[in-house]
Amino acid sequence: MLQQVTQNPTVPLKVPYAHWQQNQRPLPSVSVLYRYLRRQGLDRSQVESYLVHGLRQAGLERPCLHPAAVELLASASSGAPRLLNLLARAAGIAAAQANLNTIGPEDIQAALELVPAARDRLNP
Repeated sequence: MLQQVTQNPTVPLKVPYAHWQQNQRPLPSVSVLYRYLRRQGLDRSQVESYLVHGLRQAGLERPCLHPAAVELLASASSGAPRLLNLLARAAGIAAAQANLNTIGPEDIQAALELVPAARDRLNP
């Protein structure tokens, strides 16, 4: 079941739910799920799915993330959704200011300057 859920890129956050279902425990509340994700984090493929899903929800259908940028985002955020959102938003702003259509590693580096918690995680 866990494998089926992880293969669906449109619902990356169902993975923790599958974990609880496999153990036949009741589904957790949103706050419990958030604490689980904060401790566990998303892996690299889940980070990419999470970002693509967020961009689609915002109305952007075309690919706009460079693969190296996704790697850097996953490393800098350690898969923590809140930190990932902060970094992705700051990188999107940096790319827009530079009139770019794709978020690249240089935009992530600019975002790291704005989000010190992520910079500290990347270079402790």
